[in-house]
Amino acid sequence: MDPLRVLVTANAASSHYYCMVPFAWALRAAGHEVRVAVPPRLADAVRESGLVAWPLGEDLDLGPIPRSGATAVAGTTGDAARARMAQTGGRFIQHAGAMAGELLAACRQWRPDLVVHEPTAVAGPLVASALDVPSVCHRWGVDVGRAVIEAAVPALRQLYLAYNIRYKGVDSDFVVDPCPPSLQDPSVPPGEHVRYVSYGGGGRVPPRIPFVPGRPRVVLTMGTIAGALGGMDVVRGLMDVLLGMGMQVVIAVLAEQRAELGYVPEGAVALASYPLEDLIADADLVAHHGGAGTTMTCVAHGVPQLVVPYVGDSFVTAARVEAAGAGLRVPIRDCSPERIEAAVQDLSANTGYREAADRLRREMRSAPTVAEVAENVPKWVSSYREGERTWTTSACAG
Repeated sequence: MDPLRVLVTANAASSHYYCMVPFAWALRAAGHEVRVAVPPRLADAVRESGLVAWPLGEDLDLGPIPRSGATAVAGTTGDAARARMAQTGGRFIQHAGAMAGELLAACRQWRPDLVVHEPTAVAGPLVASALDVPSVCHRWGVDVGRAVIEAAVPALRQLYLAYNIRYKGVDSDFVVDPCPPSLQDPSVPPGEHVRYVSYGGGGRVPPRIPFVPGRPRVVLTMGTIAGALGGMDVVRGLMDVLLGMGMQVVIAVLAEQRAELGYVPEGAVALASYPLEDLIADADLVAHHGGAGTTMTCVAHGVPQLVVPYVGDSFVTAARVEAAGAGLRVPIRDCSPERIEAAVQDLSANTGYREAADRLRREMRSAPTVAEVAENVPKWVSSYREGERTWTTSACAG
């Protein structure tokens, strides 16, 4: 088969795009042509990753999405939860709609052979349906996206109707899943498992931080979106508790978050915009918000996790980490110094958490590499064209 034209598309936030970068690199290395269609605000993130950016549509405000999503998975049930899930899904569909028209017009000229999208980028399957090419959903980690999009199916149908495109449901032809089966939500459809590769943007090698004998090292981060929504208050509170317990604290923040964090006392260090993987690799424990990238990077290095969920899909991710025995969760509403200290003491004293984290690491390492999975992509396209799906899973499994 000749080299393929592959459209990669992401919705709303850089973290949504980052999960697909290693797979996109593998497709390029295999000789395929890759274009990344994103809202204008993500164009720099795409270029920074070494791929070709295709900015289309308009930027919309991100603010309401994580907050409504958090409420939907934070413990509410019944009609209230479904309404909030539908609201969150509707916002993602609105973001997809902001680029759908330009994306369809551009792709009808460029004619991609395959569309790869992250869970909330529903413009991807829309284009695939319009052009009758296969779509591949690349999950972030623990699947939350399918439930969110499925809750907003009426809005999704309206998007397809607006462009006179046949709606095929919330199912795509293939799913790439970097989450180990033992950590993944057992209710979601299976996917093609791939070994996770951490990517969070470019950076520099972090400075060497000497270890302090008798002081366990804790990496503390609240991620990108979480930090933008007031996460620095959480970081400061956690930092104070950890320092009071005699921990060595390494705080990972974005460059634009450093000033908001403010004064960092002795015993802690704040590093701005360094690769998170390099920091986590040397950690005894990671305290974080439950973002998919941070969670998967912890799994890749077999490090126990203290998850303090408070936005978006983090509540579900935190529950799965705890269920797998690889960490504990303390929801933001229960985040008292006493609860945090008790959780950290348990995680430090009980070797079972590290053993469970190492089991997840080994399970992740047993999956095929992104290069090996990319080798199968031409077969997926051929099977689609021949009408012989080898397996079909959720297009919106996040």
